[in-house]
Amino acid sequence: MTLGERIKEHRGRLGYSQERIAELTGTSRQAVTKWESDKSIPCMENLIALSEIFNVSLEALTSGEKAGAGNPAPAAPPKRFLGGIFVLIHFFICVFYCFWHLIVNTEAYVAGIVCSWTLWLCGITVYAFFALAIKYGDFTMIAGYNHKKKYNKQVLSKLLALVCVFNGFSAMTCSMLYLLTPFLDDTVKSLYSVSLVCLYVINLVTAMLFGNYRFKGQLIIED
Repeated sequence: MTLGERIKEHRGRLGYSQERIAELTGTSRQAVTKWESDKSIPCMENLIALSEIFNVSLEALTSGEKAGAGNPAPAAPPKRFLGGIFVLIHFFICVFYCFWHLIVNTEAYVAGIVCSWTLWLCGITVYAFFALAIKYGDFTMIAGYNHKKKYNKQVLSKLLALVCVFNGFSAMTCSMLYLLTPFLDDTVKSLYSVSLVCLYVINLVTAMLFGNYRFKGQLIIED
């Protein structure tokens, strides 16, 4: 099997179009067509990018070694949707709070309702931002992304997916802790609500730091 045939096979396995491969490698669709028809050979930079996209070693891509003979099998796409489930559950919790205060508890605690919805808006914003980056493979808007470095996008996607889960779970949990407010003194209720938002932010930052530690040494592809 030629190099072009292997590129076409891996592209088909992932369900990517030639336009998508061109976008991920920073080339044109015509260039990808030439690679697959063996009319031209990708430069080393593009070969590295292709091996990263296909999640196979450079040797496996160029020599045709099969995954399993010392090469890891292609990893499944990162699961980012678990964070979305937490965001959805959180939404229903916020709706419940509104009914709970306006119907059961006639003395609606406005600050608490604002707190729970603020947490939900923060959670869904972070989730949507990272989930879209994973889906489209565009990480240029992520804080700290360095255009001069070459990232392992598969690993970067896993890191963001991990943060998505932590983000959704933290926002949902902090919002649920609001159930304790009826047992608190009126003088500390506002402070407690603000503290929950601060706790969410701390958890989110911790998740990012943990993700960077978990994938330390795997994010950057050395030249």
